[in-house]
Amino acid sequence: MHTITSSQAQNNFGAMIDKAQREIISLTKHGQVVAMMMSPEVLQDYIDGVLAEQVKQKEC
Repeated sequence: MHTITSSQAQNNFGAMIDKAQREIISLTKHGQVVAMMMSPEVLQDYIDGVLAEQVKQKEC
């Protein structure tokens, strides 16, 4: 995971979008994580995993 500040994100938005296709980017503001940027495929994999876990828990 790569971490950048919100100021860096504003100044390098195009490069950040390109980087987010290869790895998750954590955005910080005043030292606190305020957002995450990732490719749609990574987000879909995460959602699928969460939903699968919820189904498993309901079956038990």
